[in-house]
Amino acid sequence: IRVIYTTNASSKIRLHFMGTSVQVPGSPDVFGESEYHLLNNSDCPEPFERLVAFYNRLEFQSLAVFPVWGVKKLIRLIVLGFTQPDPPGGQILNLYRDLATVTSQGLQRVDQIRSLRSRLEGLETLADMNQSISAETELFSLYKLIHQRISAKMGNDLSFAIAIYHPNN
Repeated sequence: IRVIYTTNASSKIRLHFMGTSVQVPGSPDVFGESEYHLLNNSDCPEPFERLVAFYNRLEFQSLAVFPVWGVKKLIRLIVLGFTQPDPPGGQILNLYRDLATVTSQGLQRVDQIRSLRSRLEGLETLADMNQSISAETELFSLYKLIHQRISAKMGNDLSFAIAIYHPNN
């Protein structure tokens, strides 16, 4: 994980931790069916040891870790650090769990929209090429037109060949 924001960064030492990466081995698998993990210095499962040690340097004694899921993969963690050994329970953690869930759903929708836009652009390109091709009557002009259309969409540094298959030779 990479520290991208902390509200407890009032000192220069804490600001120094911004951008720091912490490895969490097996990150996606550590959550399984769990909606979040509560961690403290005395009782910390193996995959989270580095994470707890990192936040311990920031003077936090316990953590609540919430997964943010993309499409079938873990993409972020929301980590709440607490200065007391036992994190608060109940409603506060449920609010952050719900925040992680809503964030996951929102990011998945954004990914789906991007995918749909990409497909739509592909279909529009095919429709445009189909219309242009149907109006062309000369074979060499047709090949040149196909090259121009594909280069316009994929860039000028593209090389390709058009080959015609003849079954006899």
